[in-house]
Amino acid sequence: MKGAVWIADWPATAAELAGEIPAGAPAAVAGPGRVVSANAWARAHGVHEGMRRRSVRAVCPQATVLPVDRQRDAVRFEPILRAIDAHVAHVDVLEAGTAMFAARGAVRTAGSPEALAEALIGEIADGTGCEAHVGIAKGTLAALVAARSDILLDEEDSHAMLRAQRTRTLLLAAGACPRGRMEECVELLERLGADTLGKVLDVGAAALTTRFGRIGQTIWSLASGRDAHIAVRRETAAELMCGRVFEPPVERAEEAVFAVRPLAAELAAAMGRRSLSGGRLRIGAFMEDGREFSRTWTVDGGRARDILDRVRWQLAGWIGAPRQRSGLARIELRIDQTVEAGERPDPLWGARAAGDEQVGRAVTRLQALLGEGAVLVPRAAGGRDVSERHVEIPWGEDLGDGRRPEAPWPGAIPEPGPALVHSPVAPAELHGACGHPLEVTEDGLLACSHACEDPAPAWLAGAGGSEPVLDYAGPWPVDERWWDPARHRRRAYMQIACPDAAFLVYREKDAWYEQAVYA
Repeated sequence: MKGAVWIADWPATAAELAGEIPAGAPAAVAGPGRVVSANAWARAHGVHEGMRRRSVRAVCPQATVLPVDRQRDAVRFEPILRAIDAHVAHVDVLEAGTAMFAARGAVRTAGSPEALAEALIGEIADGTGCEAHVGIAKGTLAALVAARSDILLDEEDSHAMLRAQRTRTLLLAAGACPRGRMEECVELLERLGADTLGKVLDVGAAALTTRFGRIGQTIWSLASGRDAHIAVRRETAAELMCGRVFEPPVERAEEAVFAVRPLAAELAAAMGRRSLSGGRLRIGAFMEDGREFSRTWTVDGGRARDILDRVRWQLAGWIGAPRQRSGLARIELRIDQTVEAGERPDPLWGARAAGDEQVGRAVTRLQALLGEGAVLVPRAAGGRDVSERHVEIPWGEDLGDGRRPEAPWPGAIPEPGPALVHSPVAPAELHGACGHPLEVTEDGLLACSHACEDPAPAWLAGAGGSEPVLDYAGPWPVDERWWDPARHRRRAYMQIACPDAAFLVYREKDAWYEQAVYA
């Protein structure tokens, strides 16, 4: 279960909290040419998101229009996060104005979902004066929708609620892929009659993926009530952590940020060496008076600037906060739950990372100078053999329909896949209880080379030495490309379980080979 805390019109609210907008006056925050947020007084005059600046002046001449300021939004959101911290063990900042948390433990502690929501809303109102909206539901999209309606749902009700939502509700989580593409997909689905998420689910995952590709998979995941803001994660090594002690303690956020710049570069370099493209940045601050602060930000990309921006926003909220007169004595930065390159989805709160276009241009330049094969990227591919399921292809190219992983592959090695695939394969020997070598007949059956009655495997000698066989599966023959003598391949595969590990072996041309090891 997921919980979401949402502050309506946060950019405009943050500007008002910062004193840049007079209380009770209409105001809006605009990006490049269009409004991204407007307060209630401006909305009462007809101002809304997506409106052009000139249109705002036309419908509400007295409105104050401010530029987007992400640092202001982040700094003013910090007191709200502290209020959430009083009731939730760990909170993730998706964007300033929206936070999510794992709700199960917090609900258990509070006694009920209603008690947790009431406590969060009251804590935020007392500490900041902001009206918060809290929702609890199953999945990312369901929690975001629930927060906008102040409802608390169990798993069954979450699915029912999502099915009844209009298809345009997907745009609440448009950051899971490029917003423009998501809008195109939503418009097409609506024209085809799939105007609710229930009808979208009826279309089916296969049809959505075939028509829309990766965005179709994202649409299916969101509509099904699954999480979509973080892809594959893994715990990182201890090296992705650094810190600095300040003697004497610093009392200005700008000084601390200047000193932290080398730490951000160090973390970015460490992520680059490990082919990591993002993760969660944990910022820990230890004040001179003994107080400690900690906050987690989602980092989309492994650039030093991404890390430094979040440190700047956070320190401005901690060191520059009212009644905060203690200096910063130590700071720690840690990257955990990282995302490997190629596995990161687009961020939930916006479009793709700013550096993606620069990367694309740089790679294209390299290919122009060195050839298309100079830059290779790993991709999952289809195939019967485990060594064929991951390939490297030139940047920008497609696998082609013949190598699609989702295509049927009769006779393929069954899942789960092995942990280690040998390249090249290692010679092996398989012996029966009689001590004689085993072989595979033309009919795909195990047989003893000395015609003993019991051909059950007893010993396997492979890359790791000789081990007794505890259990086995197979053999099953795979006869590929029989119509092409030059490429014809006939093998008989077996899975062998030994005391320390399990192995994938095969028999080909009167010899055994160890191809892979299962964890």
